[in-house]
Amino acid sequence: MTLPSHSNRLGCRLRTGLLIAVFGASLALAGCGFQLRGTGNDSGPIMQHLLLQVADDTPQNELARELRRRLESAGVSIDPSARLQLNLGVAAYDESQLGYGGSGGNQERELILRVPYSVQRVSDGAYLVDQQYVESRGSYSTSTSQLLQRDDERTQLRLRLAGDAAQQLIERMRALSASPLAEQQ
Repeated sequence: MTLPSHSNRLGCRLRTGLLIAVFGASLALAGCGFQLRGTGNDSGPIMQHLLLQVADDTPQNELARELRRRLESAGVSIDPSARLQLNLGVAAYDESQLGYGGSGGNQERELILRVPYSVQRVSDGAYLVDQQYVESRGSYSTSTSQLLQRDDERTQLRLRLAGDAAQQLIERMRALSASPLAEQQ
C-alpha cells in the first residue's frame, strides 16, 4: 500500500481552497445584488400593458422586433388600450473607420446605433419622458479582400446593438414603472 505523496495532498488542498474561494465570492456577489447585464427578466417590476408606437415599423427593423420580443418575455403585453405609450423614433446607424492596418487592407470599424424615444400617457398625451436617446456601440474588424465576411460581421453587430438598445429601453421602462409618475396613470 502506497501513501499519497506530500505534493499530491498539497495540490488537492489548493484545489479545494480555490473552489471554496470561488464559491464564497459568488455567494458574496449574489448577496450584494450583483447580476450580469442582460441576464434574468425579473430584476424589478415593469408595467403589464404598454402601447408601442414605432416610427419605422417594418420587418427589417431589428430594434423593434427585439424590443417586442424582450417586452413580451418580461411579461409586458403590447396593448392598444394601455395607459402608457412608448414612442420609438427612427433608429440611426453611424459607421466610421477606427483604424487601417497596412497592406492586407485590414480595417477596424465602429458602428453606433442611436434611437430617440419618449413615453407618454395615452389619456391626456402628457409626456412622462420627453424625447431622449439610447445609444449602443460596437466594433468589428474587416478586410477589403473579404467583403462577404465584412457584411456578415456588420449584420451580426447590428443585431447585437439592437439587443443592447432594446435592453436599455426595458431598463428605462422598468425604472419609470417604479416611479410615482407611472402610478399617476
